[in-house]
Amino acid sequence: MPQVDPSVISPEPQTSEGVRATNSFRVGREPDLDQVTRHLEKLYELNFQMLEKATAYENVMLAAAYAGFFALWSSVAKDVSESVRYWSVGLIGVSLIAYVVFHILQMSARAIFQYRLMSVMAQRLNDPDFTRIWAEEAKKPQRFNALVLLIWPFILALSASTGLVGGVIVAIAAIRLALN
Repeated sequence: MPQVDPSVISPEPQTSEGVRATNSFRVGREPDLDQVTRHLEKLYELNFQMLEKATAYENVMLAAAYAGFFALWSSVAKDVSESVRYWSVGLIGVSLIAYVVFHILQMSARAIFQYRLMSVMAQRLNDPDFTRIWAEEAKKPQRFNALVLLIWPFILALSASTGLVGGVIVAIAAIRLALN
């Protein structure tokens, strides 16, 4: 079997100046901890930016969806049966409550973490272990964010499914009214 030069398969990356950059992640090489730290910081920053943009987009979409539902609902509410009104408003209510409670808990947790960091800064700034204490406190929101990322899909599924079913009930009722 012919031998393949590994640099052909996975060449060393180039820097913006065109100089070969060292890749400390290759097997058999001792990792450069500063480089690993810089890579992890960049990945964390990119992940945070993507999450921030996705969250902003979700909030706009959900606000538009709720506004659209209530606009549709208010235009047909007086002409549909009581059961349609109750079911649609009940489902949208569950959707809104799940979404709002989740965000209130998330905001409260962020405020608590911010308060803790400010307390560390105010009380321990001159402490010789300040860097370690600060780092420990700064990790706590990361753990919380990991938990949020685990819980969010379930909250989103509950909120979206109940909201969509409530919206479909009103849309079907509106179509039936239009056809009669």
